[in-house]
Amino acid sequence: MSKKEKILSLLLDGKRHSNEELADISFRFGSLIHDLRKEGYCIETIRTDGNEFSYQLISAKKEVGECN
Repeated sequence: MSKKEKILSLLLDGKRHSNEELADISFRFGSLIHDLRKEGYCIETIRTDGNEFSYQLISAKKEVGECN
């Protein structure tokens, strides 16, 4: 399983996941999130505290640009 698939698998539960959780899979998780968004996944970024963020899958595969 690729790192991008691992990130997606984690996010598919619909819960919020911290940047620390995602960094455990890949330190470059931001790039993987970007790729998933380009593929049509709607992933929300939530600032939780200072430089800490969480990520949540809002909806799976839509047409690119339909997440708003």
